[in-house]
Amino acid sequence: MKQSWYYFILFLFLCFILSCSSHEEKTQDFTYTGTGDNVETNPVKAIGWSGERLANAYCGGCHLKPNPDLLTRKLWREYVLPDMGRRLGLFYEPRDPFNENPEIAEIIYPKEPVIHRDDWEKIAEYYIENSPEQMLPQSEKSVENVGINEFVPKGIKVDKEIPPTSSFIKIDETEQSIFVALAHRAIYKLKHMEVVEIMQVGSAPSSLAQTAENELLALGMGIMAPSEEKSGELHYFSSASDNSEILLKGLHRPVDVKLADLNQNGREDLLICNFGHHSGDLAWFENEPDGTYTKHILRSKPGAIQAWITDFNNNGLPDILSLFAQGDEGIFAYINQGDGIFKEEVLLRFPPVYGSSYFELADISGNGHKDIIYVNGDNADLTPVQKNYHGIRIYLNDGKNNFHESFFYPMYGAQKAMVADFNGNGKPDIAAISFFPDYTQAEPESFVLLINESIDTHELKFKAKTFPEQNDGHWLTMDVGDLTGNGLQDIVLGSFIIGPNDAPYDILTNWQDLGYHFMLLENQGFEVKFFDP
Repeated sequence: MKQSWYYFILFLFLCFILSCSSHEEKTQDFTYTGTGDNVETNPVKAIGWSGERLANAYCGGCHLKPNPDLLTRKLWREYVLPDMGRRLGLFYEPRDPFNENPEIAEIIYPKEPVIHRDDWEKIAEYYIENSPEQMLPQSEKSVENVGINEFVPKGIKVDKEIPPTSSFIKIDETEQSIFVALAHRAIYKLKHMEVVEIMQVGSAPSSLAQTAENELLALGMGIMAPSEEKSGELHYFSSASDNSEILLKGLHRPVDVKLADLNQNGREDLLICNFGHHSGDLAWFENEPDGTYTKHILRSKPGAIQAWITDFNNNGLPDILSLFAQGDEGIFAYINQGDGIFKEEVLLRFPPVYGSSYFELADISGNGHKDIIYVNGDNADLTPVQKNYHGIRIYLNDGKNNFHESFFYPMYGAQKAMVADFNGNGKPDIAAISFFPDYTQAEPESFVLLINESIDTHELKFKAKTFPEQNDGHWLTMDVGDLTGNGLQDIVLGSFIIGPNDAPYDILTNWQDLGYHFMLLENQGFEVKFFDP
């Protein structure tokens, strides 16, 4: 009975995973000539406009316009175009496809068309005629095996009664400890690979932050399935008490929390990504003198999945950079104007089929300016096919916070990538995981280590490596840090095996038999330091 309860909770958590970058929603089959009461209310026709120009105007009005070659003809015709049409007021249904609040459905799907049906036909024709029959192939690459004297993999079980369901993992270098969140509502603290503390959260944990006093804040998502219900909570764990306190309620499927004194008044404020569903927001919560918090919305759109707080423009004030992974995908900066006022700047935008999942700031070029390492590979949407544009991209900073793509490593289903100097030669390397790898390949590439071999930034060069045990878990999360105190950067991979995936039977069985909640890749040092300065 106990395990049945766990699996029910885990099923709900899976619903969150499968919606976190749900760029397209399920629809009925697409028909060009659909009928309905709203057919006679066609808007004015755009005379002489091509399908591409119309797509630029209508599709590009909500997000970066996707090119036709990003998906196959079948996917456009049967899945994506129907959803696009509904959002333009065609094929309107009076209720939401997920049976939610009809008021929300009316916000998402207009009752009246906002485009002339002939213009919509041109857009559909443009995508269908210019899309491939098959997905375009991934660029060629080679991956070597990591030597045993470089990283030693150690699989760890946290609780034998619970299957591997790590929703996040975090290294505390100061205490040389690990925090592992499992989707049955608990966060485990381990030292020397032994559980020393268990913190209960009201729902599946999604993020953890430490205050200036080293006390802990943990997010519980509330409703994990796609929902407009706002039942997420922020829990506060005091070192002076065994009990937790709920600081915030009514959060909308929150997935990331950060702390900083954003208005420079001496009190730590909160920054929370409310991923949401149809609606959501990125917001900071002002810490008031009486201990309450006042919410200030920075961007009132769903899909906020991650945020960083940094002095982006070097003026002494903390700024915010956030990744949005639903609909209008992109990285947005919120520049601190002082007195709690922020100005939005668009840094990068991506097509809504990209599957944005993570980004990191690091000085890859060595010029003293923060570059962007961006990851896209979330395949839990309407088009779960291997996409050649999934992978890891490096956008170099020109010194004026303008970014241009300088490196791309293709990686099916890329989930997360973290930067650290793993081989000790002073150059930033990259460790990356995939949650949707290609299991038809001899090496599915669930994990890859990119060793920096760049001589200069005019041509970034990385050598890709992996390790034989990469398929001993289904890696959803990861963290990097010196866990063993030897001055070398270790890697911890969190496994989440519940739910549908394309893994063959032998790999699935291996996950279940091993039961690893996470794997430590203990850095033993590299024999060769590539291109030592």
